[in-house]
Amino acid sequence: SAGILLDECRQSWQSKLPAIVENYCAALLRHEGIGSLLGLLPPAEFGASKDHMLQHLQHLSRPDLDLAGHRARATKNGLFHAACGLEEVWLLEAVEQLRDNLAKVLVGPGQGDRRALAVVLQRLSAERQWQLQSMRQLQRRRVALLARLNALAWSAEGYLELIQGAVDILVSHQEISACAV
Repeated sequence: SAGILLDECRQSWQSKLPAIVENYCAALLRHEGIGSLLGLLPPAEFGASKDHMLQHLQHLSRPDLDLAGHRARATKNGLFHAACGLEEVWLLEAVEQLRDNLAKVLVGPGQGDRRALAVVLQRLSAERQWQLQSMRQLQRRRVALLARLNALAWSAEGYLELIQGAVDILVSHQEISACAV
């Protein structure tokens, strides 16, 4: 089973994951789009994002990874990425970079290593899809928000109604509410 394969490889992988994260983050900094976003982070925050990435890779290689929990986490991460300005194509490029790094470093001589790596890469692919779905969902909500604001602009009978309506619409939007917290 996948759990047994992952359990056998997980220990040997743990010492390799920090180097994968370092190489991956260095590649992301060189990326034209992602690098510009990451460059805005203070060093402590960038270090925290590296720690988060390491925990994430450890999580992906867990034998007992819960599918529902994995999907919920990926959906949340996709919304976060979209809210931060990450483009879909950048996400695809970043995940491909991570796949390449994992495949280069984690593949071992045994057949079991390759199969365990295939499980992790399959999980990463599923996660990419869930993140893309949540990014697209957020984009649809943004378009709907703009449509509501546009309709309000044409129908409001005065500035007070326009301002109150705009505030009500913006407060109802999940992304804006999250920024206010």
